[in-house]
Amino acid sequence: MVYDSGSSSLLKSGLIHICESISRSVCFHYAKLGTILIGNLAIGIGPSIMLPNGLALFGASYAQGPRKNLAFALFGAMAPVGSIVGSVFAGLFALGFWPWTFWSFAIVAALITVGSIFVVPSPPRKTIPARTMRGLIEQLDLLGGLIGVTALILFNFAWNMAGVTGWSKGYNIATLILGIVFALVFFWFELRVAKEPLIPFQVFHSDVSFVCACIACGWACFGIWFYYTWQFLEISKRASPLHAVAWLCPVAVAGAIASVVTGKLLGILKPAWYVMAFETRIERLLTWFHHAGL
Repeated sequence: MVYDSGSSSLLKSGLIHICESISRSVCFHYAKLGTILIGNLAIGIGPSIMLPNGLALFGASYAQGPRKNLAFALFGAMAPVGSIVGSVFAGLFALGFWPWTFWSFAIVAALITVGSIFVVPSPPRKTIPARTMRGLIEQLDLLGGLIGVTALILFNFAWNMAGVTGWSKGYNIATLILGIVFALVFFWFELRVAKEPLIPFQVFHSDVSFVCACIACGWACFGIWFYYTWQFLEISKRASPLHAVAWLCPVAVAGAIASVVTGKLLGILKPAWYVMAFETRIERLLTWFHHAGL
C-alpha cells in the first residue's frame, strides 16, 4: 500500500468540507433542531482532516530555517484573520439571506479545493505493507479514539449544562462522572491495550507535557473568551453583527503581528518565552482596552 499524507489527503478533506458546508446550509435553511445539530456535528470533519495534512505538507515542503518558521507563522496567523474575515461576510449576508453564509463557505471551499490540485505539492510517498481491516483499525486506534471522544463529549456536556440548569440536576453530575470514568478508561486503554496508541505517551517528557498543557489551557481560555465576547457585544451592547466585528477587528491585527513576530524570533529566543508571552493573549488585552473606551 502506498501512503500519501500530502495533496491527495488535503484534496479529500476539501471535498468533505464542501459537502459539510452544503449540508449545513440545508440544515440551517430548514432551521430544525435535529438538522442543525447534524450540521454542527458534520462541519468539523473536514477541518480535522485538513489541519494535520496541511501541517504535514509544511513540514515536508520546507527545510529547517527562517522560511519554514515564517510559513508556520503565516499558517498560525490565518486563525485570527480568518475569524474576523468570516465574521464580516457572515454579518453582510445576515443583512439579506443569512443561509448564504454557509453556501458561500461551500463555494470558497470548492475553489480552494480545485486550486489545491494545481498548487499544493505532493511530498515523497512512503510504501507500507498492506493491512487487513482489523490491522487498519488497530493502526488508526479507532476504539481508543471513540473512548476518548466519548469522554470529552460527556465532560463538556456536564460543565456546559451545569451553567444553565445548575448542579442540582442529576444528569449533570451523572454525565460528569461518566466523562471522568471514560477518560480513565481511555488512558488505561492507550497505555495497556492499544498496539499503536493514538497518543504516543513515551514522547511526553516534562517539556512536551508542559507545552501541551499550556496550549490546552490557552485554547480553553480563548474559546470561553471568544464565545462570551460575542454574547456581550450582541446581547448586552445590542450591537449588530457588523458593529461587533468592527469592535473585534484588533484581534486580527494583533494576532497576525504576534504570529509573524514569533516566526521571526524562532531560533533566537527559547520556546518558553513564546509560551509565557502569548498565553497572556495580548490581542485580548488590546480588544478589551478598545471596549473600555466605548
